[in-house]
Amino acid sequence: MKKGFSLVLIGVLVLSFYVPVAAPEGEMVSLIFEGNDKVAMRNVIEGAGGIVTIEYESVNMLAAQVPLATLGIVLASPHITEVFKDEMRYLPYPPRADGEDSDIFEAREVMDISGSVMDAYTLEELGDLPDNYYNYMVTGAQEVWGETGAGSGQLVAIIDTGVYPLHPCLYPRVIGGISFAPGEPEDSWGDADNHYHGTVCAGIVASNCAVLLPETDLWAIAIMNYAPPESWFTDPAYPGYIIVPLLGMAPLAEIYAIKVFPKDGSGVPSSVVMEGLDHAIQQRKLYNCTGGAEGLPIDVISMSLGGGTGFDGWDPEDRLVDKATLTGIVVSAAAGNDGPALNTVSTPGCAKTSIGVGAAADPVHTRVGMDIVYGIPGIGGDMFPYDDQQIIYFSSRGPTTDCRRKPDVLACGVYAMSAYPPNSIAIMSGTSSACPAVSGAALLLAAWQKTNQGFAKPSEIRNAIIQGAVPLPNYDKYAQGEGYLNVPNALQKLKDGVCWWPDMGYGRCLRGTNLRGGSKTWSTGPLGPGETYDIVIKVDKDTARIDICLSNVTYLNPGNQNPWLGDSIEFYVQSSVRTAYSYYYDSVNIYEDDCFSITDPDPGKIRIVVEGDWTNWDEMLCDVTVTETEGRQLCPIEASGCINNGEWKEHYIDVSPGTAVVIFELWWFNDWSKYPTHDLDMYVFDPNGYAYLDGAQYYSPERQIIENPVPGTYTILIFGYEMYLIPNPYWLRVCEIV
Repeated sequence: MKKGFSLVLIGVLVLSFYVPVAAPEGEMVSLIFEGNDKVAMRNVIEGAGGIVTIEYESVNMLAAQVPLATLGIVLASPHITEVFKDEMRYLPYPPRADGEDSDIFEAREVMDISGSVMDAYTLEELGDLPDNYYNYMVTGAQEVWGETGAGSGQLVAIIDTGVYPLHPCLYPRVIGGISFAPGEPEDSWGDADNHYHGTVCAGIVASNCAVLLPETDLWAIAIMNYAPPESWFTDPAYPGYIIVPLLGMAPLAEIYAIKVFPKDGSGVPSSVVMEGLDHAIQQRKLYNCTGGAEGLPIDVISMSLGGGTGFDGWDPEDRLVDKATLTGIVVSAAAGNDGPALNTVSTPGCAKTSIGVGAAADPVHTRVGMDIVYGIPGIGGDMFPYDDQQIIYFSSRGPTTDCRRKPDVLACGVYAMSAYPPNSIAIMSGTSSACPAVSGAALLLAAWQKTNQGFAKPSEIRNAIIQGAVPLPNYDKYAQGEGYLNVPNALQKLKDGVCWWPDMGYGRCLRGTNLRGGSKTWSTGPLGPGETYDIVIKVDKDTARIDICLSNVTYLNPGNQNPWLGDSIEFYVQSSVRTAYSYYYDSVNIYEDDCFSITDPDPGKIRIVVEGDWTNWDEMLCDVTVTETEGRQLCPIEASGCINNGEWKEHYIDVSPGTAVVIFELWWFNDWSKYPTHDLDMYVFDPNGYAYLDGAQYYSPERQIIENPVPGTYTILIFGYEMYLIPNPYWLRVCEIV
């Protein structure tokens, strides 16, 4: 099970400060500080022996390492108003699949094209090309290339793993870059051995090349089998080959690479992602202020990355996205691969002014990709026999906790074909693939607006893309926002005039059913492939158990099933954790009636999803009965108080001799059932000074269970690690089991 949050070693480091005898000197903790005076903040931090690692120019924030021994002095400064966890940010995990097919969505290098690539197309040549199955075709982008110059003169900043500038589908349009990846030089942004992710995303935005494929190649066979006849062509000069154009959404646009992730693609603290975002904003501001003499005319920022947050729309990264919008930049961000449960869109996809992008499957990409993945010609047609687009199950869903529409739009997120470093092409799935498609669309609209209205207006471009999207049938706004990206529609909206104020999409909040110790049954009705039925259950501290039974599981046409996998219902239960992956049950295949139980669930809204498997051939349905058992046995309250952001509380608990198990639980008011959700951490030290860390996660309540505990006095440290707006009451509960 993947964790949605990480502590960046903070939990381990913080402990040292509170060991009663000998706290190791020199230990440092990394945090993001916000205040009213950056100079004064720096003086306070450095005066306490700390090191400011990043000073942001676009917001009054600093990232810093502070000695544990003097952290209290820093937090007490009147110049520091907020302190934030330096959360880890990741490339969206490869979409999940089960069993023998667990790797079907891993990015795959298809072939090295260094010996078979053809020259880039000019704008005139683009107009003469046949229709093509590639990503731009699904959105209609090619219909507006004439009016938008195919993105010529526009610049996208890709905040990612770097972009290989010499890739034959990108050269020479990668104009430069910079690296902020920890431990790597600034010029590593274009290294050939960087993780592939950034180059793939760049290709989806702006690839411009064509590939000669032998007619006997598996990829060529799949294209000829599934794509419309006009989507590939032959040339008498190359007998035995087909020519496949590999074109991004804006094939004449330019690319600026901002590398924030290391070469292995592992996660980095949010402070580093913010540094890349801040750099893009400042480059655009410098360009604006100097009339183009300095800086960079960045039109769009593409961010196929993300992480969890307890304050959707208001955490530091989301607020920096809003600064970018105000500076004149459209920000497109991946919604995340943590679906299909509701309320799972991550930051910065949940930022107020970003375009949060979800993922969908279309017939041609999916069928071609399936043939490549399984290595079996024709299997793609069996796996995806229908002609409609489908929201893929892993795409994160909305709404945000403050009732905004997210994702905003959908784009192709299943087997998108793109550049792969150094000289190959690959298929990649996930909202990582969908995000740059929308980034390319934004470049096209920016080009038209500059040419026809003098300058690009990010909020209008964002609104036009959202309002021009085409809704998919049988899905609500929680899953698709306004629908699938349609570039001609978006351009027409821009021509007709759209509101300059950002369309936030405020609407219906996520509500749940309070069973109050009872039971309720829902009937899903017929569920086609990829269609979902959602149930939200409110859980409180009295809930001892939730039982979920799926009954009357019915195949509406038992004789019409997927010949490779059969048909099934997919079953999911997401915990109360929001904006991130935290499933009790994930993608369980249901073929017949079955029951599931959850003991002592965390308070909040549990989201149950019943889905027709995305590869089903026909409809299925079932009844879902959820029963709540109340009477949770809570440990008695041994201590309580009220805590502020950055504040520490210390309590002492005696554990009796002969105790077999002791359980420490930290409860607080703004748990996952509230918005915003606060993060309190609990550190437990036994009488010998041994530290227990299980209570320093991102759960609510936090819990530490110790078997065969050493008898004596335990020190319990409670830290108001990340709290928003108000202090919080808390309760320390302790159980001793003899």
